[in-house]
Amino acid sequence: MAKRDAPPIDEDPNPYWIMTGLVYPGILATFLFEFFKEFKELSWENFPTKGLLVLLLIIHYAFDYAYTVDDRTKKVYSWPPFFLDLIIVILMAFAIFQAKLSCLLWVSVGMFLTKCLALGWELTERKRFKNNSTWLGTISDGLPTLLYFFMVLYYSIFSGPVVGPLILVVLVDIVLYVVHPYKRWQDRLSEYERCIRQVSDTLRKTWARTIKLLGGT
Repeated sequence: MAKRDAPPIDEDPNPYWIMTGLVYPGILATFLFEFFKEFKELSWENFPTKGLLVLLLIIHYAFDYAYTVDDRTKKVYSWPPFFLDLIIVILMAFAIFQAKLSCLLWVSVGMFLTKCLALGWELTERKRFKNNSTWLGTISDGLPTLLYFFMVLYYSIFSGPVVGPLILVVLVDIVLYVVHPYKRWQDRLSEYERCIRQVSDTLRKTWARTIKLLGGT
């Protein structure tokens, strides 16, 4: 979830289009093709334990892709974020691949490292640009980071672990992808509400003055 909420700067647009137009969608399309091809051969009994986790990780990847494709991201994107996103993409692809092999420990490790990078970016951004508006982004990365860390410990300690806890953590991670942009939508709705309130006050005052004038005549 590497989001760039920072003041606009003039940068080469190539890294943004390479990442959002080539790397992200290319890997996403590959995993979707492989998933639906293997889905036909996957029995329904095995889907809750293997197929569901793979599907959720692909959805998580798609949300991360959609989160990166943003006008504000495009304005501040440069080569350093490109290489950071490239590492994150590789780690997410690694996690999906390990899920197909039912290696839950390595799935947890891959997702934990992904969130560590995203969380590090959020914290660096807040310190560099003194932008307190990214607190929600920090929480939306920090909570899954902690949960994936617990999953790493869980699958390292216990033998024959079940996939259920990891599925729940991935679901929480996906939900937080929706919560973070909601802050922007909420701010925009607040602006609309403020404009509507101003117009309403103006109309009310105009109406009151009109009634007063008519009553005076």
